[in-house]
Amino acid sequence: AEPAEPADEYKIFVGNLSWSTDNESLEQAFGAHGNLLDAVVIMDRDDPSRSRGFGFVKFEKEADMKAAIEALNETDLDGRQIRADRAGDASPPPAAEHAEHAEEYKIFVGNLSWSTDNESLEQAFGAHGNLL
Repeated sequence: AEPAEPADEYKIFVGNLSWSTDNESLEQAFGAHGNLLDAVVIMDRDDPSRSRGFGFVKFEKEADMKAAIEALNETDLDGRQIRADRAGDASPPPAAEHAEHAEEYKIFVGNLSWSTDNESLEQAFGAHGNLL
């Protein structure tokens, strides 16, 4: 029997990517920290030549994934300060930042128009409850 494909357990979400960052530059930056199984920038489905500003990197070993997050989170890649976190990591924000909000609920809203701003989101969601 063939070995099972490795799980996504050593996968990093990389956000705030420059529009110029491509798979190769992502692979080059993260590959310096260990053996990569995959490095991909997610592209716009309507315009496959345009990045959506985030991607994923998958490592063979957990130690390499952790080292890459430690080394590259909040560092510059192609002129932008990137965010690198374990994919699917829903860890809460630091307690000091939100101590007054013991329970906080966040939602991800995607596929927004380029003209969407904070005010329009507050108007749309504020009608359904208190926003923090």
